[in-house]
Amino acid sequence: TAIIHIINYIDDDTKISELYNILGDLYWISGKVKSAIAYQEKTIYLAKQALDSLINQKETKQSFYYYRMLEVDSLLSIGLYKIDLWELSESAQLFQQVIKLAQNTPHQPWAEKATVCLSLVNSYLKQYPSAYLLADECYHNITAAANIEKTGRFAYFIQILGQTYINLKDFDKSEEMFLMALKFAESSHYTQVKAKSLGGLAEIYRINQYFDLALNHHLEAIELLDKIGAKCDLAEAYYQLSLTYQGMANYSESQVNRDKAIRLFQEIEAPKQVEKIKYKFSALGCGSSSINS
Repeated sequence: TAIIHIINYIDDDTKISELYNILGDLYWISGKVKSAIAYQEKTIYLAKQALDSLINQKETKQSFYYYRMLEVDSLLSIGLYKIDLWELSESAQLFQQVIKLAQNTPHQPWAEKATVCLSLVNSYLKQYPSAYLLADECYHNITAAANIEKTGRFAYFIQILGQTYINLKDFDKSEEMFLMALKFAESSHYTQVKAKSLGGLAEIYRINQYFDLALNHHLEAIELLDKIGAKCDLAEAYYQLSLTYQGMANYSESQVNRDKAIRLFQEIEAPKQVEKIKYKFSALGCGSSSINS
């Protein structure tokens, strides 16, 4: 609300582009994904314009760093948004673009984040050898003793790596990553990461049939996500909860939470997510949801 109130009164493109970048993430978390993408595209447009104007000018090192940072950060953000829309191929292309722009440059941290994200997308696309290779590269970077102190800044991406290892069925590494992310999230009051890490741990408990533990973690994650209005993550959390109830043979609660997930994904305008959920439960022999798409 504050940004929208002031942005039309700002003439400085540097400040405007950064505000668009922030707005993009805020709209994404609240489930307005198309608006989020539009704001990040505005950031990229302004950053590229600025970068073009810096060519052949002296003493532009700091400006170049800043605008390139905005560009790769916005490309990375759109890649994350595309995962929530389940537009995985487009997401992978965006992460590859970030890696190409940032690798072996002063923007290397963005290449590392994009590599974590690409490993997740590859695991969803069942490109397991590639996913495992990238995931292990990220795992060794994160757990290296010299890096432990600075990994708190990567808490969001540590829990993404945890999710990747679930998909790769390496539950020990997955749990290690979620617990690490949870520790950083609690010390920095990063509610979204705390909730997503709890949800990831709940998946591991479900897979191992510790259903009571899984339910407790699911419900705590949902409460946190609901509190901050994180609609995309909340939709996924309800979907995971429905799978846990399904595993417990509590089909009525599974249906209730499946429908909540579908309703939220419909509000987000993520038809491929709705399709994914219906396909999953159809494969489980549960029939289609009572929510019409």
